[in-house]
Amino acid sequence: MATDKPAANESSALVHLLRDRADREPRQVALRVKRLGLWQETTWADLATRVRNLALGLATLGVKAGDAVAIIAAATPEAVALDLAIQALGGLALPIHPYTSLGDVRYLLDSAGVKVLLIGDLETADRLRTARELDSAPIETTVLIEGTAGLQSHAWRSITFSELDELGHAAGGTRSLDSLVEGRRADEPMSLHATAGTGGRPRLVRITSANLIAAWSEFLDGFGPSAQDSFVVEAPVSHVAGPTAPQPTFPSTRRQSTKRWPRSSPRCRSRCHNAGRRGQRRSAGPFNKVARSTGGLFGRAWARTRR
Repeated sequence: MATDKPAANESSALVHLLRDRADREPRQVALRVKRLGLWQETTWADLATRVRNLALGLATLGVKAGDAVAIIAAATPEAVALDLAIQALGGLALPIHPYTSLGDVRYLLDSAGVKVLLIGDLETADRLRTARELDSAPIETTVLIEGTAGLQSHAWRSITFSELDELGHAAGGTRSLDSLVEGRRADEPMSLHATAGTGGRPRLVRITSANLIAAWSEFLDGFGPSAQDSFVVEAPVSHVAGPTAPQPTFPSTRRQSTKRWPRSSPRCRSRCHNAGRRGQRRSAGPFNKVARSTGGLFGRAWARTRR
C-alpha cells in the first residue's frame, strides 16, 4: 500500500523535525498518555515549548554539546521531552533500563562521564539512593521526573522536573527553540546505547539522527501505513528504537494517537474485543504508558490498528 510520504531533508536532525512540526501544526496532538483513567494530551506547540525550557534548564546545570546525560526512567511524555532537550543542546542521551544491575549502572555512568542523571520516579530514586555502587560516582545533579521529593544522598544536588522547567523558562527570555537547534546536524551523535554485554561489559554505541530517520523510513516503506492507521507504542526508553524519533516520513494529515493499548493489557482486552480485531499478544510491561500520534513521536509499533 503506497503512501504519499515526503522525503526527509538529509541535513535535518530530529530536533529540526520537532521544530518544523510545531511550526506547521502547532495545535495537533503530538503525545497522549493515560493517567488515573484520563487521557492527557500534549500538542506539538506545547511539546516544543517544553523541550526549549528543559534544554535551557539543562544548560544552567552545565550541560553542553558533547556531554552525556543519563535517563533511568519509563517511556513517559516527560522522558521524551527530556531526551529531545538533550539533543537540542547537542548532548548525548544515555538511556538506562530502570532494572539494570547497579554495578552496570555505575559502569555506564563512569564510561560516559555522566554528571547529570534524570530519574523516573521515587521508586527508582530510592533504589539509587541506597546503592553503595554509586558512592563517589561522577554525578553532580539529579532530576526527579515524577514526584516532588528529590534524591538526598551521595552528596548530589537534586531538583524536580518542574523545577528544571522553571529554571529554563527563567533563563531563556525570548530565546526560541529554533535558535537552540540551529547548529545541530543529522550526522552528529544524539544518544548512547548500551549493548547487551553478553560477551563482557556493555559497550556504548553512538546513534545519530540520520541512523534513526533511515531506520524508520525503511520500516515504513515495508509496513505501508496510511493516514487511517494508528500505532500502539510499547518501548522502553533504553531501547534503540525508543520514544524520541519524530517520524519525518508521515504525511501531516494523520490523525492523533490511538487510545488502544497492547492487547495483553487488561485495559485493552474489552476494547480489542469490541473492535472485532484479533492480534498477536504481547507481554505488557511498565513501559506501555504512552500512545502517540502516527505522525509524531513513537517507539516500536507493537500493534497496528485501522480506524
